[in-house]
Amino acid sequence: SPRDAFLWSLVFPGIGHAKAGRAADGIARGTLFVLTFGLALVIVVSGVSSGPVFGVVVLLLGSALVIYLGSAAEAYRIADGGSTFVSARVLLWATVALIMVSVSLLAMSVLTVNSR
Repeated sequence: SPRDAFLWSLVFPGIGHAKAGRAADGIARGTLFVLTFGLALVIVVSGVSSGPVFGVVVLLLGSALVIYLGSAAEAYRIADGGSTFVSARVLLWATVALIMVSVSLLAMSVLTVNSR
């Protein structure tokens, strides 16, 4: 049911998709969530603090939240007979863009620290 897909997706992004018969979409969303949230945690735990690093953390945590809530809403929609909000191709390019922006901001942070 749509409600079950929604609730399972709140347990972990992508499970609701799998329960609704879209396992590949679920794996993609779960992987992207782990990537964004995991990178944010690694950066926070490392203790590095500068403006660009804070920007990366905010970007990653914001992305993780959007993926988490969007996955739940999308799982509900799929289980109700609708389509995905975001196609696999758009999700792939969004992931690439997110990684590129994160790496650029982290590189700026390293260059800022090295120039001091």
